[in-house]
Amino acid sequence: MDDEEIMVDFEGFQPQPGDFHGMKRLLQQLFLKAHVNTGELAELIIAQNYIGSVVKQSEPPEDDSMDDDIFGLTTIINITNDKKSECVDHMKNLVLSKSKKFGDPDDQMKLNDLLNTEQGHCVGMLFNERFINLPPQLSLPLFTSLRKDLQTAISKQRPFNFSHLLLITKTHKETGQQEGDTKDSKKHRTTTLIDSESGLLFTNPEDELFYNEAVIKFSYPVSEESDGGLTGKWSCDDTVLKPLRTVIILPVSHLETVLHNMASQFS
Repeated sequence: MDDEEIMVDFEGFQPQPGDFHGMKRLLQQLFLKAHVNTGELAELIIAQNYIGSVVKQSEPPEDDSMDDDIFGLTTIINITNDKKSECVDHMKNLVLSKSKKFGDPDDQMKLNDLLNTEQGHCVGMLFNERFINLPPQLSLPLFTSLRKDLQTAISKQRPFNFSHLLLITKTHKETGQQEGDTKDSKKHRTTTLIDSESGLLFTNPEDELFYNEAVIKFSYPVSEESDGGLTGKWSCDDTVLKPLRTVIILPVSHLETVLHNMASQFS
């Protein structure tokens, strides 16, 4: 049977209660086995559905038995003002613990100050998740819509007037190991997993634009948490890639530069 190309159009929609399970799956592929209550996080995003979008087929299949069949999520939540949600504490603790282990000491101090509610900063946690086969061209309309949502929310005195944005993104890096290496053949190879800022491969290409504008950035390995399907070992030119998560913090004023570069690259 010949391969048949199927054309599917996607569109952004407001998050709805029926999106809960699909949204939770996307969040789980980001956090993997980290101690983050992704169910509560999905409910929090749905509760503020005037911010952000979920990506669905523009015209769902006739036999659409899954109400929560979503393919992407782009949104932001306030992690400074929210003192009730367990998932917010989980995400803060995750970022701070990984910063302590893998980040620069100076950046760790800056991050502690940013996440300290008494310092006067207001941090928004940005989510940009989608299935890997969706094109990066989707990112521009999604982020343009998000910026409009934020402007509307701020005009209505809602708590989205952020000073900084925090994003955890899926990345990979060469390990220095070739596919098919034996234990003996790779004995003398050196591996640079997270020591250098160069060489990161971004699962979502647009996330690199945020990385380029970051004032704090570090990566941590998730190989032990990977299930192999979504985040396991990849190979590029026969070189094994190890999965990482890269933490990016940038001033919200840099968002315009990110969107400008996004329009140049992906429109």
